[in-house]
Amino acid sequence: MQNHLRCNKMNYLFCLIGPSGTGKDALRKAFQLPYVISYRTRSIREFEIDGMDGHFITNKQFNEMPQNEWIAKTEYNHNQYGITKRCLLPLKYSSMFYIIDQAGVETLKKSFEAMPEFDVKQIVTIYVDSPADQLHKRMHLQGRETEEIEKRMDHYWRHEAGNDFQTDHVLYNAEGRFQETIKKLKMILTQYGV
Repeated sequence: MQNHLRCNKMNYLFCLIGPSGTGKDALRKAFQLPYVISYRTRSIREFEIDGMDGHFITNKQFNEMPQNEWIAKTEYNHNQYGITKRCLLPLKYSSMFYIIDQAGVETLKKSFEAMPEFDVKQIVTIYVDSPADQLHKRMHLQGRETEEIEKRMDHYWRHEAGNDFQTDHVLYNAEGRFQETIKKLKMILTQYGV
């Protein structure tokens, strides 16, 4: 785990990483920071709002967007996800949250290193984890289809469970401890002057 010492005023991109159902979205909603609204080709869910929870577009639209506009993109479960330079414009004025997977973070860091308008030191990674049985339960409560839950749990067991991801911070969001997790996230943000 790395520690960043804050010397100058800098806005940070707090990347929340972790399996589906760990409460990443609920955690970011507990704070008043802007949120990176990514493009995604999956179907919009019942409780989601296009333009607020994501830019929901077709695969054709995603593939037709100019390649030089993309900062990071990834594919998961036959759906594409990505962000463009425009998605990060608010980072000039405020720190932001972004929910992303580990592979996406690596792409994001490479992009930041290549662009003068961003600094790789602005990226702060926070891994959020929960017990496996709670992940399954939460995804069911989110209204996800059984097939999608099974695929995500399979991905969890194959690629995420027990992995020692190299992130700046780790949060463990167990059932009944959400407020405690919020406090811990607030302490992390405070370290960066947020």
